[in-house]
Amino acid sequence: MASTATLETKISALTLSAFAAPFKALWRGVVILFETSSRMQALESLSRVPDAELDARGLNRDAEIRRIMGVAMLP
Repeated sequence: MASTATLETKISALTLSAFAAPFKALWRGVVILFETSSRMQALESLSRVPDAELDARGLNRDAEIRRIMGVAMLP
């Protein structure tokens, strides 16, 4: 009995793995596209700038994120 349950579990896991594979590949592709986008690169470079340096330039992090992402400034 135990060997039957183990076999069924292995088959079930293989079936689930085969079903999930295309979705995992698609998700990896989406992540790669996002990470290589110019917006992501700009956000990464912004994250390396200290708040004191942004203050010296007369900028704040929230406004810069909105500018990079193309979000209109709300009052």
